[in-house]
Amino acid sequence: MAYGLAPVPRRRRISAAVLAVLAVLAVWGPGALALRRTAYATLTAFTAVVQASQTVGDSHLMVPHFVIAYPPGDRAAAWVVARGLEQAWPLEAERLGQAPPFPLPVMVYSQPAAMNRAVGVRARDRDLGFYWNGAIRVVAPQVWPGPGPGQDAVFLRQGPVAHELGHAMLAFAADGNYPDWFNEGMAQVLDTAVTGWSAPRPPGPLYPPNALEMRFYTLPNQAMAYWEADQWTRFLLAHGGWPRLRRLIQRLAAGEPFNQALAEVYPWSSPAALDAAWLDGQ
Repeated sequence: MAYGLAPVPRRRRISAAVLAVLAVLAVWGPGALALRRTAYATLTAFTAVVQASQTVGDSHLMVPHFVIAYPPGDRAAAWVVARGLEQAWPLEAERLGQAPPFPLPVMVYSQPAAMNRAVGVRARDRDLGFYWNGAIRVVAPQVWPGPGPGQDAVFLRQGPVAHELGHAMLAFAADGNYPDWFNEGMAQVLDTAVTGWSAPRPPGPLYPPNALEMRFYTLPNQAMAYWEADQWTRFLLAHGGWPRLRRLIQRLAAGEPFNQALAEVYPWSSPAALDAAWLDGQ
């Protein structure tokens, strides 16, 4: 199915101008850091909404915390996604201690290849969702797990909705200042908090810390990389809970390098030290 370029209504052009003014205020006004972060995130979200009309279709569903774009005829799928996101929002916001003050853009795809093209990666059957360029992007339930009994329930419990929302929430809370392993570890921990589901340990050897730190998304055994990131993040949670983890995130939002912030909040100064402590506890 192909989608053409949709014209941008005048109200959207006006909104863009308002956001530009907000961005200027964020740079020069009082409380510059917090306002600049909010203005930039809002502008990114607005850009993603416009892009949704270009890459998914011009059908939109608006719910309290999300603007969901979906292909023509897929409104039922959009409602399933909306239900999962709205159920996850308060819990993930409570865990992180904050949430974006604007609706997040979401794009629902009926073709995984179209989603992968939109984010610039080669199509792969295992890709169920992304948080990219300010928007949550997920496949529709009829794509995964596919038609059958309990399709929507399986999608909401084991699918991409809570996970990708976790990426979006963390990006706002920490200003995008973290390594890939922490990004994926946090998304999995937040996903489990919402759905109760977590991936079992995959077959294969563990990766060394420097591999997870430097080459996370290019490691051959991605299932193992994700599992280790999940375990490291759970280990952090086991030592001080969410209040301590929020202190780490606050330091990241203030611009501290990850290892420095880690050493200030926890007794480990690097992923290697964290890994050693985790392995000692196995």
